[in-house]
Amino acid sequence: MNVRKTRRRRRNSVRSSRVHLVWFRIARQHAHWITELAKNNFLFHRTSPDGNELWMYKRLKGENTTVDSPHTYTGAGGLVIRDDHLLVVKEHHNPFWKLPGGYVNPGENIGDAAIREVFEETGITAEFVSLVAFRHVLSGSFDCADMYFVTNLRPLTFDIVIDKEILDAKWMKLEDFFTSSDVGQHSRSFVKTFLENRENGVEIKHNKMVHQLSKREYIEYIPFARS
Repeated sequence: MNVRKTRRRRRNSVRSSRVHLVWFRIARQHAHWITELAKNNFLFHRTSPDGNELWMYKRLKGENTTVDSPHTYTGAGGLVIRDDHLLVVKEHHNPFWKLPGGYVNPGENIGDAAIREVFEETGITAEFVSLVAFRHVLSGSFDCADMYFVTNLRPLTFDIVIDKEILDAKWMKLEDFFTSSDVGQHSRSFVKTFLENRENGVEIKHNKMVHQLSKREYIEYIPFARS
């Protein structure tokens, strides 16, 4: 009897008994594997952010349930004030003036995304100050939820350069922003919240942290009241 082989088989058997899911990540050039995996009851899970890879999985044991796929988009906007003027944009498909902003890129934090979007749409360079508020839509694009975070940014430049995605951009007087009929309601609500919090000395500050288990960096946003 080969003791080493027996022990190895036992170890492999123990490892196999602990496996509940099998995953495949298929690159586009190996797309022919998708048909074979589907025939063997593998289910679709998600694609890579660039659309060039597909994840498929099969549950071997345990509950006969699916594995939830990513289901929430994240967006970020910039609330940029210069004296008594607010930076606003108007998109080609939207008749209302609104705060500049857009989707957060993979691996990008909320503040950096807002800074990037403001620069891309208006040419204004800015720096992060605080988080203002966010809204949550449960049924957005592609049947996904949508979370949109508005940040307060401090402008470092003031000359506007309009991006081709934007129909127009300008510094609008705050008074006009609240009285004009062609301003988006949810943008107006965010600005109203910001001004009220500023008057009451309330800000949502951010701190970079490291998770004690994963050792990965993350950012927490905590309300702060100035005394």
